[in-house]
Formats: sequence, structure tokens, C-alpha cells
Amino acid sequence: MNISMKGFLLVFLYCPLFIFGQEKRSIKVTDASTKAVILNANLSINKADYYPSDENGNIQFDITKVKKGDSLSVSCMGYLTVKFVVENTSLLPQEVSLNPIVYELNEVNVTNKNVKQKELTLGTKAFSISQEFTHASTKYGLYINNNEKLIGIIKEIRIHMRNGAKSIDMPFKIRLFARKPNSKYPGDELMDEIIAANLKGKSWFSIDISHLNIRLPEDGFFIVFQTMPSEYYSKVPKKAHGWTIARVPGLAFTSFPKSVNKDNYSVIGIGENNWMSKKNLEYQMQATVLVNNK
Repeated sequence: MNISMKGFLLVFLYCPLFIFGQEKRSIKVTDASTKAVILNANLSINKADYYPSDENGNIQFDITKVKKGDSLSVSCMGYLTVKFVVENTSLLPQEVSLNPIVYELNEVNVTNKNVKQKELTLGTKAFSISQEFTHASTKYGLYINNNEKLIGIIKEIRIHMRNGAKSIDMPFKIRLFARKPNSKYPGDELMDEIIAANLKGKSWFSIDISHLNIRLPEDGFFIVFQTMPSEYYSKVPKKAHGWTIARVPGLAFTSFPKSVNKDNYSVIGIGENNWMSKKNLEYQMQATVLVNNK
């Protein structure tokens, strides 16, 4: 009886080492100009594990997932990303300062003084109240054609979001791809992914990327809305339209007549390079572009 009790006590005492085996570290994220803490910042480890900052600007992360040679990035919408390679895990910084992005419009170089520039809105043109109930770790994209061979830069990205799961303020990624040659699916990325959150809860979420000076691809491009891994979202599901669904941010879409946007189409991706067409619907995404106007 005593032996059994000792065995029980040993299991009881040592099990917590496996359950609570994570070793937490903290990095504070501040504004390099004002020294104020930055909310909604993110730390990524090898673009695989993501950790958000709390209301005090602190990012808590599991140091056991970090090893020498790993790539760490600290980012926040509106700030330049700080990236560094780990040399020694015991020497990681306790504070990282981000520099604000100065949103100065980078004009397209022109040699003809008679060429003026104008803004155009490309992408979805038909609107509806339909909602795509999204899933974690999934990519949702809209291909925007450039049949007119416009020359210019992509100034702003706009995404129409829905709040059926009461999750419109949950984090997500924005990505931009060129079209893969001889394919109808995304190819090379046009910018580093941006982790964002629609904290104001507006139906149309927009982000200015003019500072990146991304040229309009001749063959068109994809706007991609990517959901985060499931651990980023509330474990408490919500009921919407009679369904019980996870709190993952939703997208608006429309079933559109081909006469409106006949050369644009939607895609969905699971994993890094697995894409398929999403027929009979168009995710409501737009791009504001600055183009030459002769």
C-alpha cells in the first residue's frame, strides 16, 4: 500500500513538469519616436509561430521554441519590421523599438511631362451581404486582372469583412502575390506578409502600402486574406444563422454576373502552395492603384 502511494505521489509531482514545461520570455515593443508601448505588435519565429503583444506592449513567448540560427521578426501595422537572427538565446533583447512608417507616396517615374497620374480602384465591383465563414490557417484570395496593361503602383488594399462570428477584430494576415507564369494561381510574393487586426470593427478594412512602391504586375495580382492558426482564436464558438462556428474573422463575397468582373476570380489555399479555384463567388477585395494617365 505504501509503495503504491509513493508511486502515486511521484506521478503527481512530476506530471506538472510536462504540462507546464514551457519557459516564458518577454519582449517589450515600443515606438522608437515616442518611446510609448505599441499594442497589437507580433513576434514571429521562422514565420511559423506567432505571438501577439498584450495591453502593456509585452510579447510573451516560449523560449524553448527558439534556437540558434532562427529568424525572429517583430512587426506591427504602421511600423517598419525589425528582423534578427538568433546567435544566443540567453542574449535576446528585452525591448525592441519600431520606427513608424512615413507614408509618402512614391510616384511612378515618368519621362514625359505631359503624363499625369490618377487613382483607380480595381477588384470587386458587385456587392452583397453574403458571408464566407472562414477556417483557421486558410488563405482566401482574389485575382485582379491587368488586361489594360496599366503602369503604376499599388497604393492601398481594401478587404470587406463580416462579423457573423463576432470575430471581426481577430487577427489575420494580408499577402500580395503575382500570378504564377502559365498558371491561374498565386506565384511570387510581392511583399512581406502583414499581420493586422480590424480593431475598429469597420466593414471595410484598408491598409496603405504606398510606401512599399509595389509595381502593378503586367499579368495581374492576387490579394490574399489569410487566417491565423486556431490558437489565435477564441475557443468559445458562437452561433450564427443557426450554426455553431469558431470565432475566425469572416469575409464578404458576392455571386457575381460574369459581365461585371469576367476576368477576376477567387481562390482558396490550405498549406503553402496548395490552391484551388472557388467557383461562383467573388471575395470582396479591392486595390487602389496610382497609374499613369496620358
